[in-house]
This record gives sequence, C-alpha cells and structure tokens, in this order.
Amino acid sequence: MFTKAGEKKYCVFSENNMRLYTIQIGCQPKCAKTVITRECCAGFFGQQCQPCPGKAGSACFGNGICLDGINGSGICQCGTGFVGTACESCAEGKYGRNCDQAIDACETSNGGCSANAECRKTTPGNRVCICKAGYTGDGVVCLEINPCLENNGGCDKNAECTQTGPNQALSIRDIAGPGPFTVFIPHTNVLNSDQRVKGWLAKGVMAQILRYHMVGCASLLRSDLTTVTNVTSLHGDPIQISYTQNSLYLNNKAEIISSDTIGTNGVIHVINQILVPSHIQDFPPGSKRKNKLLGLINDPIHKPVTLFWPTDAAIRGLPQEQQDFLFKKSNTDKLVQYLKFHIVRNAEVLAYQLPRSTLLKTLQGSNLSISCGDNKEIGTLFLNDRQCKIVQRQLEFDGGIAYGIDCLLMDPSLGGRCDSFFTVDIMGYCASCFSSAKCPPGTKPKEGIYRCTYDSYGLRRDGCRRNCSMVIHTAKCCKGYFGPDCQALPPVCSPSCSANAVCMENNTCQCKPLYNGDGITCTAADLCKQNNGGCHKAANCTQLGVKIFCNCQKGYKGDGFTCLPVNPCADGFNGGCHEHAICTVIGPDKRKCDCKNNYIGDGLNCSVMQLPLDRCLQDNGQCHPDADCTDLHFQDTTVGVFHLRSPQGQYKMTYEKAKEACANESATIATYNQLLYAQKTLSGRDIEYHLSNASIVFYEDLTNGTTLLTRLGEKLLITDNRGKEYQAFTSEQPETRYVDGSAIVEWDIVASNGIIHVISEPLRAPPAPAHLHAGTGTGIFFGICLVIGVVAFIGYSYLRFRKKSTGFQHFKSKDDTDVTSLDKPQPSNITNPSYESSSALTPSEPTYDLFSDSDDQQLVISGPYDQD
Repeated sequence: MFTKAGEKKYCVFSENNMRLYTIQIGCQPKCAKTVITRECCAGFFGQQCQPCPGKAGSACFGNGICLDGINGSGICQCGTGFVGTACESCAEGKYGRNCDQAIDACETSNGGCSANAECRKTTPGNRVCICKAGYTGDGVVCLEINPCLENNGGCDKNAECTQTGPNQALSIRDIAGPGPFTVFIPHTNVLNSDQRVKGWLAKGVMAQILRYHMVGCASLLRSDLTTVTNVTSLHGDPIQISYTQNSLYLNNKAEIISSDTIGTNGVIHVINQILVPSHIQDFPPGSKRKNKLLGLINDPIHKPVTLFWPTDAAIRGLPQEQQDFLFKKSNTDKLVQYLKFHIVRNAEVLAYQLPRSTLLKTLQGSNLSISCGDNKEIGTLFLNDRQCKIVQRQLEFDGGIAYGIDCLLMDPSLGGRCDSFFTVDIMGYCASCFSSAKCPPGTKPKEGIYRCTYDSYGLRRDGCRRNCSMVIHTAKCCKGYFGPDCQALPPVCSPSCSANAVCMENNTCQCKPLYNGDGITCTAADLCKQNNGGCHKAANCTQLGVKIFCNCQKGYKGDGFTCLPVNPCADGFNGGCHEHAICTVIGPDKRKCDCKNNYIGDGLNCSVMQLPLDRCLQDNGQCHPDADCTDLHFQDTTVGVFHLRSPQGQYKMTYEKAKEACANESATIATYNQLLYAQKTLSGRDIEYHLSNASIVFYEDLTNGTTLLTRLGEKLLITDNRGKEYQAFTSEQPETRYVDGSAIVEWDIVASNGIIHVISEPLRAPPAPAHLHAGTGTGIFFGICLVIGVVAFIGYSYLRFRKKSTGFQHFKSKDDTDVTSLDKPQPSNITNPSYESSSALTPSEPTYDLFSDSDDQQLVISGPYDQD
C-alpha cells in the first residue's frame, strides 16, 4: 500500500510527441510504504504464539531457556541439575532448591546390591553392582561359584571334587601340573573320619596339609623309597622315611598300605594316616597377611609378586660388617637394589610350579633360576645353581606369595642395572554398567569409571568404561656396565675365546656349561648320549645346539618325556577290523584282525559261516515229487575243492578242457562261493583287485601291454605268449593272454552289469601302502651305493668278456620238464573246513600275513590244518 506523504520536489523529464522529444521540468512526489511483520512475544512460540511450558511470566519455571519465537519449537533447554518438559524436576541423583546436591546411591542398604556384591558409584545418583570374587550374577543377585561343576574342578575323572568355599575346592591347583610328583594320599576312610579335616577347611589351611603329602622333582616307586631316609615336601617341611619288617613308614606313624599307582605326572602311594607339617601358616579364610616391607611391593603396577625373602637366620648369619653396611641409613639405595633382586613382579608362582620355573626375571632385571636337588636331597629346591636353598614355601600375603631362602642373593651385576618402569593409561572396553568393565589384556584396572556409548544389536546404548594402566619395563645398564646382564667390563683374553666360552681373570678361556673344548674351540656336548637326553626310552632324542628335543617313536604317543604305546584297538572303531572280528594288539600301534567263531574272512571283512543244511531233505525242497531236488547253497558250503593240472605243463589246459577234466573226475569247476568257503584265503582287498574300474573291455581289446585300473587304484598288465621266448608260437597254437601272469581261459561272458573273463588262478592284491620308517633315508643311501657297486661289477665283467673268445652256452627252457610222470595226475584237494577234513593234503599256496610283527613283508606257508 502506497500513500503520498505531502512532500514533492522538482525533476526533469523528456516527452515523446510524434517522434519529437521535448525536455520539461516537472514535479516528483515522495511516497511511503507500510510493511506488517508477525512476531511472538518473549515466552511464546509457533505461528499461533502459544505460551512456553511453565507458568505465566516464568517460562520453563525459570530453570531453563525456552526456544521461543514464531519459528521456535517451545522446547525447554534445562539448566544443570534440572530435567523435565518444563524443567520442573531435579535430575536423577540430585536434590535441593537448585538441584545442586548429589545423592550417594550406595549409602543405604549397599545401594540395593547383594550382600556378596560391591556397590560402586558411577554418576551422581547412579551405581553398579559387581559380584565379589568367588561369586557370579548381575550384582543384585550373586551366587557362589562351584568350581567342581566345570571339568570336575580340575580333578581326575575318577576323583571326587569337594567345594570348600566360593570358587574354592581342595586346592585343586596345588595337585596339578606336569610333575614329576610323588604323592602320599590318605585312605578315603581316614579323610572322612578324621575330625581335624573340618577345622583345617574352616581355617583355610587344607592346601598346606595337601602340599605336605607331595614331593616334587621325582617319581619315587616303593623300591626307591626303601633306599632313602627323608624327602622334602612341596610344603617345605621334611618327611622321614623308615623301612622295617618289609613295611614303609612316614614320620614313624603313617604306613604305606598301597604303592606304585603310576599316573601321567607321577606316582601315588596310599597311607593309613594324615601327615601334619610342623609349620602351618594360620590365617582365616578370605584374608591374607598384610605386607609392610616395601612400598614397591605394594605398588599395584607390580602385583602380584613372588618374593624369595632371606630368613631372619640368614640375615643374622651375615658378617657383622655386611649387616652394618646394608642397614646403614646412607646405604638405603643399595639395600633397595639388593631387595629388588629378590622380587619377581607380575607373577604368582605356586609351590608345585617351582620345579618347572627354570628361569624367572627379577624386579632388578636379572635372571633367577630354580633347580631340584640330587638323589641325596630329593624334593629340595635351590636358587641360582645351588647358591641358596628354599626353606619355606608358599607363604601367602595380600600382594602375592613369598618363599623363605637361607641366604642373601648377591648378583655380580648389582649396581650395574638401571632399569625403569613407567605406566601408560589406557581406556578399557565400553560395556554395560551392570557388568564388570574389563581392561585390555596385559593391563590392570585403576580407579575411575567413565560413561561411554557402545553398539548392541544395531542400537547405541549408554555404558561404562574402566580406566586401565599398562606397565612398560625399560632395560638399561648403568654407566660403566654393558651387555644383556649389565656386567662390568670383562677381562680380555688373547687369543680370543670361543663364543661358547668365558674369558677368566687369569687370561684363560673356559667353555660354558654343556660345552666341551679348550676354550678357544668349544663344541656342544652330546646330551642325547647320556640317559637318552632325559627323553623317554621309546622316544628319539635330537639335539640342536644345547637344546634337547624329544619325539615319541612310531607307535607311541606323548610329549617325548613320557611316551605311551598306542593301542590301535582302542580307537573306538575296533582298530579298523570288522564288527564280527577280534582286534588283537601285537605291538605298539600294530594289530591283527581275526574273525570270530562261526565267521569267515580275513578279519577286515567277515561273513557268517552258516552250518550246512540240505533243504532237499525236507519235503523234497518243495519240488514236485517226481523231480530231483538239488540245494545249490548246500553244495557250495559242503563241496570239496581240488586242483587239476594239465600233463603238458602249466597253462596248457583251456576252460573247455578243464570242464571235461573235472567231469572225468565226477566234479565241476568250483564257483566263487565254493572257493570262499573252501579256501578262505581271498580277502576283500583281493576281491576288489579282480574288479576293473574301466568300461566293458572285450577279449579282442585286451592286447599286449594294455593296463586296466582296479578298484584299489592298482594297475593290471595284459600280456600274451608271443612275447615269451621259451614258447614256440605257431599258427596252430592259439594265442594265450595273461592278466598279471594269470592266463585268461574263458572270455566275453556277458552279465547284467558288465562282462566277465575267467582266469586260471586268483590274483593277489599288493599290500596296502605303509608309512616309511625313520630309517628309510639310510636304506635309500645304502641302496644307491649297492647300485653303484653292481654297475661297476658289470663294467668290470664286460671288459674281461671282451678279452675272451666268444662262445655259446645252452640255456634250458622252463618248460623243458619231464612230464612222463604226469600222465596220471593226482588231484590236489582243498577240503571244506566247515564240513569235513582230510588227512592227506598237499600244502596250499603261500599266504601273506598283513599284520606280521616285523615291518618287513613276509610270506607264511599255511598247511592244510592251519586255521585263522
């Protein structure tokens, strides 16, 4: 809308009249335009200017800012401590007029958590419940963990696991490990009847009682115990052994009533009393002694720690000058260096683990070795090549485990190491606040839990993240020291020592342990030569440098230090024998299969050997009364089998002549079933060797040199008599073809599923391929040497032959045999063993023993009375 404002001013304008332009002076008025803009007042929003949440004149109750205006949403942005649509309430965990006072969610009734849980504050007014050690659940409900419900608590499958507290059993971890151990177990009746057991369980000292019944470093049989007078237990206290009137006693009280139960990690002896050590560390269950020795031990970055602490007697045994030096106030730093050499950080080495803990790293950075005593000190443990003896074991305190030693450890590199430790803070995994927040592997939790978000099934959820720390160990030598062990500058030997030798102060070289030589040249000793290098007698010991590797021999299984023979019959599949066969172990990982009674076969395949029954004897076999009944099955199972050979020699009889010869003997050619029942020599493998995988191949296609692949994957070679120099092949004599040396006597017999060629004698399948022995490489080497020798001999003979005059010699053909005595051949019978026997039989063909004890394949000649 435009209106005149009443003011005007002069102006110049042009006017076009009939293309004539004239310039004139005119007037220009001043106009005004009114524009209306819609706006909401403060505290109102939207196109209709609705009031913001809250009361009139106080949007958001004055506790927040309203997004007002005509384009505003009317949402209240609440101040700190306020929540709600109109900021009318205090945030969770806040209270007071200004909602600035926090609520302690764990202050009352443990925050609603279980009595067996720990209430931890997260954000103001919020908390999470974490079940204590030994309990499981969501924190509101916490149940005791029964370690016996999973894997039987680590006990043997034939042992009973007993729960003694939350996630506690009879010190299962103390009676495990690779060993070797000697264990004296009280009889079950003794454990159940002795009233002291309940008191020991209540005090939490049952683990110490059990350790006193164990001896480490040795597996002692009864015969060994008769030759020793005392041993040292895993608890550290000695056990006295006495042998009188053919009985063994421990501490002159407990008698060994059962001996030499050998396990995978030691030997068990049963005794009739419980052994009680003279020293027992007494503390109530769930608590351990507090340690106030050193601040560095209590540092959480080093926990848990394993201490090897000198006893009071060991300190008092030091020279007075050394005691004054160590405890002088000005030498505190050096005393700390001594003590750090006795501490192993971030490790809790239990008593049963000590014999296997051959190398530990101390807090000072030096190595600490542990070794077992000899036959005179069985069960005793030493440190650093018998420098110190461990006299007290597994003393538990709040920061780890301590062991008492009888000396003060003094390392040559003392003062030479300047190792340092520093921590790096790392945030843990973000997870639900109702579950225990975890730290990454290799880190430890610190105080402080932070809010975070995480993905769960595609949704973003609020969670908690723990503050964690990781310790970084930096190895460093002090000034004036060098090398991985921070040793002082060593003496210089001339000439230089071997890399496996040490230069001594007297300018001589001495080979290191396990090496032999003069120091200038040092070679590794043959460790496998003595006692097989510590390997089992059924293991192969190999040496690489001074390291020993043990591998069980073929037929045995184990880690090389313990090898047990493999029982192939215990594989759950009857050793690969038939279900109606008996698997018999004949050596490590060797077995033989024999069909059970009333079954026939080679053990891998067994068929029912039915009793012969002539069904024609009953109702004429249901044939017509005027018909002759013949039970072919009865004939197959009862007929005797004999061999006929042509008077003219081997392979001189065709199939038709064979039928005629059998008819002259009032017999017929034996069928396959008749041969199976009579001979029982063809195995399932032999039968598959007769079956070809090729398509139908007629006789005319079986030319000389043809090969056929059998079901076993082996090849059959086809040959003919034209290639045999000892036979005179003429047009009158028919061609004879052979399959692996067996003549084809009848051919092209068409069957419903293929074609059949009849051969003169059965084929024998080659033995199944066997694994090469470890000595095969040696055999190949000697074989090559033998071939070279033969070639040299042939060359030598050829040179001698060239020097002699050439002559002819007569070679007798294999068929030039006197056959006059064969005019009346005697049949060679093979009697059916399931029906009748014969007293005058010729030996049968040799059979191969698949499961001979020898690794070499042997032929065993079976007589007519041999039975599988």
